[in-house]
Amino acid sequence: MIRRTLAGLAALATTVGLLVAAAPAQAAPHALEFSTDGVTWSATPLGSIFGTDFRYVPGDTESSTIYVRNVRAVPTSVMMAITDVTYDDTEFGTALSIAATDFASGGLPATSIGAVPACTVIAPRRDLGPGRALGCDSTSRSPPG
Repeated sequence: MIRRTLAGLAALATTVGLLVAAAPAQAAPHALEFSTDGVTWSATPLGSIFGTDFRYVPGDTESSTIYVRNVRAVPTSVMMAITDVTYDDTEFGTALSIAATDFASGGLPATSIGAVPACTVIAPRRDLGPGRALGCDSTSRSPPG
């Protein structure tokens, strides 16, 4: 049952949903690039906040940072929100927590995944200049065994 919960939680990278301002008609095919290390970038959004090899171990903590970078020649408005949080074990969903910070004024205090509303903003709207990046760190804490 917990494995299914984890599979649903792995969808948590669509979990960090990105809402971007509409692109002008002459804009590049994509406005943002994504990275987990701030060095290697891809136009493809990440599939999950935590890697597919991540396993929830009782009492363990896992952290992950996601960066987004504006690749347009003009400023772009960006906001990060947690979406698609799913689980199939109420006790586990209540005990597992997630916290996030955008290293500035945004974030989510440690919150049970069962209490995270849809589209919870973890990085408020920011206007990123050309080539500028925004990082958001997420931490998941499993309940002790």
